[in-house]
Amino acid sequence: MSVVYIGTVFLVIVLLLSLPLFPFWKVWERLKTHHQGIWNAKGPFYILNFVATPRCINSFLEVIDTAKKDKALKQNDPYLIKWCVMAHEVRSLIPRSFLGQFCYFFIFFCFTGILTSILLNPFG
Repeated sequence: MSVVYIGTVFLVIVLLLSLPLFPFWKVWERLKTHHQGIWNAKGPFYILNFVATPRCINSFLEVIDTAKKDKALKQNDPYLIKWCVMAHEVRSLIPRSFLGQFCYFFIFFCFTGILTSILLNPFG
């Protein structure tokens, strides 16, 4: 039963984290497939680069911020702009203070526990 519980907790964590990370993934995918110039100039934005260098994350966030203001890009690729705006809005929801981050973590922890118990109730 503990293996099922651990697997369910992992599934719930992945599902809850996928919601706020989805716009960033859409921007990343669009840059990779349709805007190789931006990808090569500011990136490359591979997952290992994000983990290894914080500069890569800052460059990616700069691309998101500047894409909203670029008039030529707005006309050429409104799909990218839509996801950049959404990613920017998600980023603005991130708390800046330690207390805010702790509260978000606690809420996330509670949601994980509640959803896990809901999913595992039918199994006893």
